[in-house]
Amino acid sequence: MGLRWASLTLSGFGRYKDRVTIKFHPEVSVCLAENEQGKSTLVAGLAAVIFGLQNIADPRKFGSARYRNWHNPSSFEGELEFFSGDIHYRILRNFDDNRISLQRKVDGQWQEEVSGEHNPGAHKPNLTYEQKISELIGFNDRELFTATFQVTQPLPEGDKIIPGIQQLLSGSGAHYQTALTALIEELKSITRYTGRMGITPRDMNNERRLELLEKEISIQDTQITASRQTVVELQDTAASLQEAREQFQCQTALLTEKSRLMEAWKQWRTLQERYKDAAVKQATVTAAYQHGKILADSVSEKEKRLSQEFAQFSKFPPETGDQIVTVSHLSRELAVQQQKLVQLTERMKEESAEIVRLDELLGGELSTVKGRHDLPALCRGLRTRLSEWREIEGSISKLQGQCESLKNRIAALPDFAKLGKAPLHALDTLRRQCELRKEDWNEYRSDMENLRQIQEQIFQQYRPFEEADDSLLELLAAYETGKMRLDVELGASQNARGLALQKIEQIQAARKHYQRLFAEMERLDDTGLSLVEKKLDLLQAKKAEEDVLRQTASASHSSGLGQRLAVFIMMLAGVGAAYYYTGNPVVTGVIAVAAGFVTFIILKTIAGKKEKAQPQARLGEINAQMRQVDTLLGSFSVSSEAQLGELRIRLRQRQEEQDRIQQMQADLPDDDELSELKTRLEQAKKESDAFMERTAVFTAKYSDIPAAFRQWRELSRDANTLRKKTADFLRRQTNIDNGQLVNDIDLQSLSSPWTEVGVFSTVCGVGASTLGEALDWLEALDDSWWSKVRGDVIVYEEVTEEYAAAKNGLSALTEEGSEGAQRRERLAGEIEELRAALAPFDENTEPERLENMLSQWSAAEAELTRRRSAMTTLLQQQEEITLLTSDLQEKLAPLLEMLAPLIGDECDLTTVVERWHSFREIRRLHDEEKKELAGVLSSHGVTNMAEMQQNMTDTTNKAISALQQWETLISDFPALPGTQQDDPAALHTSFLQLEDQIIQLRADVESLQEKLRELDVKYARLQGQTPVNIAAGEVRLSELRTQRDRLNREALSLELAYNELAAAIEEFSQSYRQEFAAKTTEYFSRLTGVNERRVLVDDQFSVSIMENGKPASVSQLSQGARDQLYIALRLAIADLLTGETSLPFIFDDPFLNWDDERLERMRQAVMEVKNNRQVLLFSHRQEFSAWGNRCWVEI
Repeated sequence: MGLRWASLTLSGFGRYKDRVTIKFHPEVSVCLAENEQGKSTLVAGLAAVIFGLQNIADPRKFGSARYRNWHNPSSFEGELEFFSGDIHYRILRNFDDNRISLQRKVDGQWQEEVSGEHNPGAHKPNLTYEQKISELIGFNDRELFTATFQVTQPLPEGDKIIPGIQQLLSGSGAHYQTALTALIEELKSITRYTGRMGITPRDMNNERRLELLEKEISIQDTQITASRQTVVELQDTAASLQEAREQFQCQTALLTEKSRLMEAWKQWRTLQERYKDAAVKQATVTAAYQHGKILADSVSEKEKRLSQEFAQFSKFPPETGDQIVTVSHLSRELAVQQQKLVQLTERMKEESAEIVRLDELLGGELSTVKGRHDLPALCRGLRTRLSEWREIEGSISKLQGQCESLKNRIAALPDFAKLGKAPLHALDTLRRQCELRKEDWNEYRSDMENLRQIQEQIFQQYRPFEEADDSLLELLAAYETGKMRLDVELGASQNARGLALQKIEQIQAARKHYQRLFAEMERLDDTGLSLVEKKLDLLQAKKAEEDVLRQTASASHSSGLGQRLAVFIMMLAGVGAAYYYTGNPVVTGVIAVAAGFVTFIILKTIAGKKEKAQPQARLGEINAQMRQVDTLLGSFSVSSEAQLGELRIRLRQRQEEQDRIQQMQADLPDDDELSELKTRLEQAKKESDAFMERTAVFTAKYSDIPAAFRQWRELSRDANTLRKKTADFLRRQTNIDNGQLVNDIDLQSLSSPWTEVGVFSTVCGVGASTLGEALDWLEALDDSWWSKVRGDVIVYEEVTEEYAAAKNGLSALTEEGSEGAQRRERLAGEIEELRAALAPFDENTEPERLENMLSQWSAAEAELTRRRSAMTTLLQQQEEITLLTSDLQEKLAPLLEMLAPLIGDECDLTTVVERWHSFREIRRLHDEEKKELAGVLSSHGVTNMAEMQQNMTDTTNKAISALQQWETLISDFPALPGTQQDDPAALHTSFLQLEDQIIQLRADVESLQEKLRELDVKYARLQGQTPVNIAAGEVRLSELRTQRDRLNREALSLELAYNELAAAIEEFSQSYRQEFAAKTTEYFSRLTGVNERRVLVDDQFSVSIMENGKPASVSQLSQGARDQLYIALRLAIADLLTGETSLPFIFDDPFLNWDDERLERMRQAVMEVKNNRQVLLFSHRQEFSAWGNRCWVEI
């Protein structure tokens, strides 16, 4: 889509105080004026109308202070009309207040599309206007616009592209850098080790979320490990205590069982001996019964076979077997003689048949050669003369074949006679003329084929790009960036909502865990922990008071000395007082004793009450408080200090779990936050889905859409270049604009060599009648084809000469009266005579066959005589065998009659003999087994097998009874040896082991009693310790590790995203730099006429030159060459940046150092550029007026 400026109107801008207008031509507009007459002002005004002026006071910068007219104009505004494709637009801008109006002409009326204020220096830009400008122009940056599409004077120096254009060319613009910076900042917020990842130059100083989580995990893990160790030790101690108790009970029970087992040993040995005796007897009787049973069954079976299978043999004497053998021998001899007689008869038949055959042979085929011994010689003479005849006929036939073949070869070759009398010379001349025309058309055909292939490739591979609208193409141009941005936003939204949902799931899990752990404690409210601690304190106080009471009781004895001393003093006091008042010693003694006794009673009572009253009072108070606490604790009231300690641990764990759940509840997002997260996620997914939907066709077809887009764009540019090139060629060659018309030009209407080409194509079977057909045909001809055709022409001339020679030779053999014709007639007569003498044979009969037939006739005569003699001998042998057969039959008849009951209808006497021997063997075995059975029965005192079986049953029952008693004892005492144990040494060892086990068990019981006392003490000590809530700690540790793993995954994802995006940017940049360098080289070659120079652009976008394979700096070029390089760079940048949107090019008097040759090449370049984009040329030099259409400033 092309964009061209239509007109520019300025008012109060620069040197133009009043309203001025300049209109531009669609192709090349040339505005000529003297220096300082406002040409550069017009160029700046065009950019100012589009991008605006900043309201700044610095006149050196592009702003209102620089371009406002000095003479107080009535207005300071501008208007630009332009076309984008076929759509007519205009921009109205007031430079004073930055008011703009972007309008489009529809049906002759202007319709406003965007309006409002657009201040290029404002913090809040007019996004609608800037977006529309970007859609129309391709970007929204005045500096890039002027640095790319405006070439001013003087031309800039330096060998580096400005950063803004670098970003546009390389794809490393702000949107890419923004994405990279966002990834870096997000990664920095997670971990400090970004330097190790290669993201930043060095690691961060302070720890981030990931490192803080690692530290908290370590602390939490240490606390859990310590608490778990305490709990495990307490559990292990409790388990050990339980295990010790169980072991004590088990060992005590085992000791009792072992003692009972010792008593069972004597009974076991008695039952063992009883069973062994019964078992031996039972085994003997059983073995005898089984053997007798086998013998009885065998005898019965043999008697059955003798009666069933051999009943007829029992009536014959023992010598019957020899007689059967004799019959067998005679029968075999008779069969042999009968077989000989049959064979002899067959042989006589064969001899008779052979005699008949020989008679027929001698009277049939061989009768033709009987007595004719000269037949082979006659046959050979006939074949010799026929050979001479065929040789002559073969020569004639060969010459005829040669003539026909040469004639066909001439007919198969093209009719080169049409080329003239000397076809070879004519062909060489025509080829030289065709070569002169072929080179230009080869390039044209190659370009057309390349264009067709590119168009076909675009249609087949990149048709979606062709069918896409401009907005979709803009989206595809930044596919990677857009997709990455949407993926990052979607991932961030998913992570944020997932974290919120994870917190909800975590608190739900924590509440379930809390309910599972402390459900039975629901009846105990939050004061339970203080009640338990209070009761523990009361128990300690009670124990202390009880210790005081015990100490008081023990101290009462020690206090007696003080009491006696007090009594003695009181007695002295009583004595003194009595003696003082009475003066009587007796009375004085009585009074002293009474006073002492009274004093002792008083002191004793006072001291006892004083010592016991306070502890007892405190114990009563403590007991009363404990009863109150027990009432409040209800079912959780226990009296054991250890149980109270466990309850206190459980209540503390419950309190910690409640605090943790409250903290989790405080961290939960509220409904508004969840709704916002859901909305953000849905919006991100909607944008991502919309993006994927718009690009679905491309995603399904292309694995790398950016690469496909670049390839499509390159192919489109190549196609446009080839279209223009081929059209120019046709105009130069045929003055025809439409290349398709070339095919319709008649060759006959053209001059040499095209007329000759038409004739030559007809000779070659092509028949090209138009220039297009001839070009197509000539295009396909290569050197090998020309060589082949030249060889065909040479062959054509040689074959023509051979045909003439063969035709002359044929005439010499066939024309009447020639020597060849007379020889043929003589041979024909001799052949007829020999054929008559050889009948019924002819020349086709081989002489060897005739000789063979004569030999067969002699051999058949001799063979017939021999066979008739042999027939006589065979008749004599037949008579002798017949007499021997009759003698054998007479000897065999009486034997067969005597043995007929045995033999019956059996044909095989060998079977009869075998059955006779089997009968005799069975009879012998039957008698022996019957005798052995009688001995077995008599040895056990029985007469038959029934009595033997009863004896076996009795012995078996006795053995079973003994075994059952023995097994019952073993079943009652499984530790006793089994019934299979029969080793005395092993039994004695087992008995001693049992004694040792009883001794060891007694020692183990005593040891376990001591161990139980030690474990009780250790368990009471461990119960006084207070571990942390392990379950809550593990939940917290799991949460921390989950957060750490999530942060690790996020860090890895961010690292991968950064590296992939950076690599994609680099690849994208390198691709565009290479394309940029190639495009610049193309323009530079056109402008300089030097094809050996190649422009290079490195990764820093520094420009250098490669000339004849050697690198050179731009500074090494002349000033004119540097200017040409600068123009080439601008043209290449313009081609690459705008893509399908071709922006006009503005030259503001830039060609100061250019000579006439350079200007001419620049003019040619401008003529090519105008085909794709509009060109505006502002200059003070009048020679530029011929470059395009003049335009003037209208006031």
